[in-house]
Amino acid sequence: MSGRPEALHVERYGETSAAGGDRLVLVHGFTQTGRSWRSVAAALAAGHDVVTVDLPGHGGSGAVHADLPRGGRLLGEAGGEATYIGYSLGARVVLHLALARPSQVTRMVLLGGTAGIDDPGERAERRASDERLDEAFNEVYQRILEFMRAGSTHIADGAHLLFIAKNIERIGDHATNVAEAVHFMVTGDALTAERPKGTAYSSEPSSSE
Repeated sequence: MSGRPEALHVERYGETSAAGGDRLVLVHGFTQTGRSWRSVAAALAAGHDVVTVDLPGHGGSGAVHADLPRGGRLLGEAGGEATYIGYSLGARVVLHLALARPSQVTRMVLLGGTAGIDDPGERAERRASDERLDEAFNEVYQRILEFMRAGSTHIADGAHLLFIAKNIERIGDHATNVAEAVHFMVTGDALTAERPKGTAYSSEPSSSE
């Protein structure tokens, strides 16, 4: 047995005995936490028992690792029998719970849920698009180097352009990291293959060697 937590973090608003209403479980989207719902939860608590949940890898459940099917089961254990309202990633987790334990989901509201890119051809095109962006960065990098080598008066401007280009590349890297985390949530498998990336920024052009 691992030492990792096996339960999701929850926060409660209102009480069933006092409110007299059904339980509502609010499930946040990717990179959010249950507190993203706090203004909505506070408003709903006047007539319902409201539960917000931190999904695996998020907020108070940051140490919980789970793919979508297991995440759905953990969600059911945290929320019990209720109406589930899920946004984005939360909608997908709610769907998995409804498929695995339909008796626990009295009703569900799905906001902004998506199954992702289902067509293999479209997925391949998305990967090819990422590779083209890497190639474009490498081309820009080489052109900026040539611009800087053309004269000392160009060095300051070239340095600024390199910082801009590198920051744009980092945005792409962060997006890739988010995508890898989503892939793990969906499939339960970590991506082990080296992802496409250019190397021109981190090494001198081969002509200088």
